Amino acid sequence: MLKKLLAGFKNGAAKLVFDPVSALQDEVSCSICLEYLRDPVTIDCGHNFCCVCITNYCERWEGSTAEVFFCPQCRAGFLQTTFRPNKQLANIVEGIEQLALQPDKEPKEKLYMNGMHHVILFLSLVDVTLDPNTANAYLLLSQDRRSVRVGDKRQDVPSNPERFDMCTCILGQQRFTAGRHYWEVEVGDKTCWTLGVCEECVSRQGIFTPSPATGFWTVWLRNGNEYAALTSHLTELTLRVKPRQIGILLDYEAGEVSFYNVNGSSHIYTFSDTFLEPLRPYFYPGVRAGGLNDAPLTLRPGTQQP
Repeated sequence: MLKKLLAGFKNGAAKLVFDPVSALQDEVSCSICLEYLRDPVTIDCGHNFCCVCITNYCERWEGSTAEVFFCPQCRAGFLQTTFRPNKQLANIVEGIEQLALQPDKEPKEKLYMNGMHHVILFLSLVDVTLDPNTANAYLLLSQDRRSVRVGDKRQDVPSNPERFDMCTCILGQQRFTAGRHYWEVEVGDKTCWTLGVCEECVSRQGIFTPSPATGFWTVWLRNGNEYAALTSHLTELTLRVKPRQIGILLDYEAGEVSFYNVNGSSHIYTFSDTFLEPLRPYFYPGVRAGGLNDAPLTLRPGTQQP
């Protein structure tokens, strides 16, 4: 169902051809009772259920010696003591119910776009941090490893084969081999950056040009207003609203990497491919440009561990 939601982004809001409210209704329904989520709770694997439904599900195990239960959707293990109430999702459910009760009143497309964005955010937001062992020696990392910028001199860092020796880029600590994962990066008023994912096995030595052929699925900004997807022939992109936050959604099994303008609530570009290697988040904060591009790239803290 999430792929149907994403399809609506790909051609822009004006070309949505499905009923967004109906699609969102499916996403905020409990897979146990098939009704709207009531007092939703999140379990260890990230799936969500009505508090009563998942509690009753666990009670079926009474009398056994098992302390670990298994998710009704993905069969991942979880502990009943780790249920996390999700107020954000409860608010989303309430908003969708209100939309569903107004069939004769056409909501604004922006409301649809914002609603779909927040559902995507809720379902897939992961906690991505930066891997200092891969950082080029000119990069400066924040203490919490969520921000990176280019410094004016080379840092005294250990030499290792994981580190990018020529390009001022860095990878995320996390590696993905399956599933759907979403994270956001604050780009602010930067004039140059590249973001996306790459294969874990990409070469870290020398100068390279990111493209799917070399194991990179990325978009970039150059000269303050030139956006492009780094396909084999470079695909120029036209954005109506300058993004200050970029959302990246990786769907490993579907072979898709999608980029979103978070503050503009719009889809930017989607790569379609087949992934065979572990993937890692990729960050290039750009050159300093005489101080015009000194601001960092900053990762938004996530709510789920990958």
